[in-house]
Amino acid sequence: MMYDFIRAVISVIILISAYFVFKIIRKKFPKKKITNNEKSRRLITGSKEKAVRKHFAGKILLVLFLYSIILFILVCIPFENLFVNFSSPEDVFKYTKQGKIDKIIYGENSCMIYYSAGDSNGITFARKEGSFYKIVPFNQYSINTMLSENSRFDHVYTENYSGDTYYSLTLFNKSYDNISELKDSITITDDFKTEFSLVRRDDYFWEFCAYVKDYNEDYTVNVEFK
Repeated sequence: MMYDFIRAVISVIILISAYFVFKIIRKKFPKKKITNNEKSRRLITGSKEKAVRKHFAGKILLVLFLYSIILFILVCIPFENLFVNFSSPEDVFKYTKQGKIDKIIYGENSCMIYYSAGDSNGITFARKEGSFYKIVPFNQYSINTMLSENSRFDHVYTENYSGDTYYSLTLFNKSYDNISELKDSITITDDFKTEFSLVRRDDYFWEFCAYVKDYNEDYTVNVEFK
């Protein structure tokens, strides 16, 4: 996955550069020499070795902390958006994620991508800009989950940059005799005549999702079983 690999390489380069800059600064501004009395005191008390170990451990922790901060910033800021245009959501996915795309729900200025990788499932987004697509970092969309009646979970996903809203319904029920034909027995309606798509299914649940253009706080979805 190029997205994470590039960020790891950049973080290492920054840390190595910072190390050499630190060494140059130390040469120009050397530490104050410890007096003989101070050396004797440290040797007598046995604190010299402890001080060295603490100093070394402190450097390791500082390096790990700085590396984590740099990597986090790079993950949150997709700098590729400044100079890379992706021709499709699939290209964005291939660059940022690993796995197989299960379904793409298109909005007005973005799209929501359902994908699977091994035994796990996930979602990600791509933002539309003109005729191209851009990367949406993980912290640029919000999720609101609601437990509705009839063993149903409702999820509202909002891509924060474009404001596009996607509504997802997960239906749980183990009592259906023939779950393979359940899709033909479900009717999902709202006030905008939105068409919901089946995005995932299992022996115990069905998940539907749709882009809702005029979503608001009063929005409701009705699910009927024939």
